[in-house]
Amino acid sequence: MPQLQGLAAVTGLVVAYNSCAVAYQTWIEASSDRWDDDYNQSLDRSLMAGGSEIQYEYEMHCSRLGPRFSSGDGTIPTTYLV
Repeated sequence: MPQLQGLAAVTGLVVAYNSCAVAYQTWIEASSDRWDDDYNQSLDRSLMAGGSEIQYEYEMHCSRLGPRFSSGDGTIPTTYLV
């Protein structure tokens, strides 16, 4: 069961990250001046790639560290939770 919670958490992060990327894309499209800025273009590429990078890192660590990694926060004693 903790593996499902870990997977759900990662899925939630990917969805949230993609939502931010869409919001950012909308913001960029609202002003063509900002699009001319190299920094904004770099940030745009980073946000668009972020969701898949998070998923890749999770899968890489899952395969390397096994079930303990995928159980994640489920292994923390509840006394440490705020």
